[in-house]
Amino acid sequence: MNLLRLHKNLLPLLALAALCLYTILVTLFSKVYYEGAYFTRTFDFRHYLAFAAVALNLVVYFCARPWFKFTLIGMLLPGLLDLLSFTPDRISLGFGVTDAFRLSIQPLSLLFIAAYYFLNRTSSRRFLRAYVLPAPTQQRATHYQEQVTQFKATLGRKPDDSLRLMLHDEKLVAAAREAAKQLLHERENTKSSISGKTEN
Repeated sequence: MNLLRLHKNLLPLLALAALCLYTILVTLFSKVYYEGAYFTRTFDFRHYLAFAAVALNLVVYFCARPWFKFTLIGMLLPGLLDLLSFTPDRISLGFGVTDAFRLSIQPLSLLFIAAYYFLNRTSSRRFLRAYVLPAPTQQRATHYQEQVTQFKATLGRKPDDSLRLMLHDEKLVAAAREAAKQLLHERENTKSSISGKTEN
């Protein structure tokens, strides 16, 4: 179980590698029947890019894992835009008025993006909050500070041990945990200043 948890990000990549292997076998050893005749399948540039991307991600995962998330994003985003093809036949959903202005979305890459998001929910949300979602406005920041002040007034009589427990209680809202943190910090500063005066 620990091994699966440790290599959870490898499992979808192995599934994608198996799909690429299936694509290679189907393309090499099967033909397409069209209008009464059989035609040999061929690879296009999207296939070659997909195979190279999967191979690169496997190498990076085992040899340079800190870079894996970057190469993974570099594979899944072009795949989502239908620039890579992992399957024998091209499967995409097109949106647009004309062929010249048509956006193609690949459902398979979207599925793998969802899988990786599910496997890394905490870090994904942290990344989205840091780099994708808009920064909080001044009004939100002011409202948050008001909440912290209210919680400090409410929690002011609680002992230090209770406040320390609150710091790690994920069920509490962020403003309550911040209030507990500030109260502990203020009490420590007060104790330090009193100790300094006593020594003098």
